[in-house]
Amino acid sequence: MIDSVVIATEPGLQAIARANPTSGPRPLRVTFTPSGVSTGPPILWYRWDYNGDGVFDTGNMPRPDPTTYTYSAAGTFSATLRVEDSTGVTATDSVQIVVENVSPTATASVSPSNGPAPLSVNFNGSATSPNGAIVLYEWDFDGDGTFDFSSSSTGNTTHIFDAAGTRQPLFRVSDAIGLSATVGDFLIEVRVGPPQSPTAVASASPSQGNAPLNVSLSCAGSSDPDGSLVLYEWDFDYDGNFTADYSSASTCNTNHVYTAGGLHYAALRVTDNDGLNGVDVAAITVDISVSLAVLDDTFNSHTGETTTIRTTLSADADVHVYLRNRFGARVRTLYQGLRPAGTYDDPWDGGDDAANTLVDDDYYAYIDYTVGGVINTKPDQPSGNLQYQATYTESPSNGAGIAPWEDFFWTMYFRTLSYGASEITLTVTPYRVGNVIVAEPFTRVVFGSGIYSAYWDGLTSAGQYITDSNLDVGSGGDFLWAAFGYTLPDNAAVVEGGRPVISNPTATPNYVRAPDSPSCIGSPGTDVSFSLSREASVILRIFRMGTAVQVGQVITGLLPDGANTVNWDCRAVSGEFVEAGNYYVEITATAADGNISRLRRVLVQVWY
Repeated sequence: MIDSVVIATEPGLQAIARANPTSGPRPLRVTFTPSGVSTGPPILWYRWDYNGDGVFDTGNMPRPDPTTYTYSAAGTFSATLRVEDSTGVTATDSVQIVVENVSPTATASVSPSNGPAPLSVNFNGSATSPNGAIVLYEWDFDGDGTFDFSSSSTGNTTHIFDAAGTRQPLFRVSDAIGLSATVGDFLIEVRVGPPQSPTAVASASPSQGNAPLNVSLSCAGSSDPDGSLVLYEWDFDYDGNFTADYSSASTCNTNHVYTAGGLHYAALRVTDNDGLNGVDVAAITVDISVSLAVLDDTFNSHTGETTTIRTTLSADADVHVYLRNRFGARVRTLYQGLRPAGTYDDPWDGGDDAANTLVDDDYYAYIDYTVGGVINTKPDQPSGNLQYQATYTESPSNGAGIAPWEDFFWTMYFRTLSYGASEITLTVTPYRVGNVIVAEPFTRVVFGSGIYSAYWDGLTSAGQYITDSNLDVGSGGDFLWAAFGYTLPDNAAVVEGGRPVISNPTATPNYVRAPDSPSCIGSPGTDVSFSLSREASVILRIFRMGTAVQVGQVITGLLPDGANTVNWDCRAVSGEFVEAGNYYVEITATAADGNISRLRRVLVQVWY
């Protein structure tokens, strides 16, 4: 089938800046993903000015790879992306980053927390702030809204309570920029009893650990000033139900297993022989052990394959299991709600929340879980990026030779099976000169777990055809492949099977006689032929060798799977015939669902 449409457009260049997250407390670590669109010459460089101060913080990046930057100062920043095409034309785009200051972190304690009036209580408070020094410490002893103590140097003081009653003190600190933090909870509640009341001292061991947490509770240190203790009671969750949880006339020592994550309060009540009592509270922090694993990091969603996201919880928790794309955007929720402790398998079919099959790419699974009102995320630490040398074979084998001008390319087969889904970099080096990379057909391109093929068309990284003169390495002519892998994070899943595959590309003829010759009039230009694995539209982008300047473009409608031919008539985007010289034609295919093929190229020489 022969089909071609020549699209003549005005050259245009657009930068597209993306960032995630765009706001948060400092220090704020942001991932920046550059992108751009060019209807003229190809984009050559990407650069970031993270602070919007006119000074670019990155060098020229030839690929739109994500980068990260950490903002240590608060403020609003206009992070700017600049793209530059091969002719020096630039375009910019900005994304606003809002970095907030963080309030101080304060801790407080009282000792004793209960006892008979008059009761002398030690108040201890401390704090830290990322904004500078703490400049004011304050205590409201009675919790009545009036702060009775203030100091610029310490949060420690003493106060005597003369009258019986329960008080809820407040501790407040302020830092150098005026941000404050206040502490007021059960642990600093002061319970003053009538004269001769007993004193309760509650302790828990361990006071922190993963659920299920078996805690030993003790009342060691509890006392009565004028008699004896006759009743010990525990309220394991401080809900006011002392007798129902634990009651004994002889001992206070007991155990309780906490299965729910979060901060728990165990309250001890002791009663003396006069019927008076004292209450103290111990805090227990119960953590949740959570794990996440992707059971199959590569699957073909287009043939009905799925992968499984396995999560394990050591305690009951509200959870959200979901996937993000490589830009950080959420694309699919697998489960959201309360789950008891246990192991769960959530299948994923490669679709989004709207039941659309996502394009072939790498995606990342996460679980959010709530403990004590705080949302945590797993995984919370980066993994992957283990470098290894991938095994590979070649066709033709070393020494057999290739002829790119006759559409005979060097094929390399590499495998990622031993390490799983990975980013792959392929290099071509001269046989006689070490450590000289003349071409990189792939630079950290994502592949799933499997065996794949790659091709070298004889072009250097600068877009020149490899010859002795431009290689400048002596005799030249003999080359070596190398394949390097970088493992993806452990929570990665690669969707495959939808990307169109371009095979057997040829240019007929590779050597095109002058467009003003009779032969060209009869059969203008060159026919670029190839096979498609599935129906797709095709774009031919024509570049002048050695300059990386795009001079022509041909866009087709949807072409069927199988053999196809698209003609390039040797004309530039302007409609004029191109100059005599060497060109390469990039071929890409895009399916209706958005999947884009790997790039293939053929070489064409135009002469007059």
